Amino acid sequence: MVGGTGQIFKPSPIEVVSSTRVGSQASGESLVEPHFAIDPGNGAHLVAAATKLPTYGIAVFSSFDSGEHWVRHDTDHSDADP
Repeated sequence: MVGGTGQIFKPSPIEVVSSTRVGSQASGESLVEPHFAIDPGNGAHLVAAATKLPTYGIAVFSSFDSGEHWVRHDTDHSDADP
């Protein structure tokens, strides 16, 4: 990756040190097509998202402490693009 000043940045490796349950599914709900992102400017900022079936809403999970604590944000079908 090349930075704005022409410097070449070598990405640091991602190290998984433990498993943490981010959230749970509601009764009758399935979470599918998961996605995960790490803020390149601050590795403590994490975002995960998954499509909720059968409603096709989106469950978004965010953490600002390297995954120690997560907050779930839900959208309904009218907010999402199925």
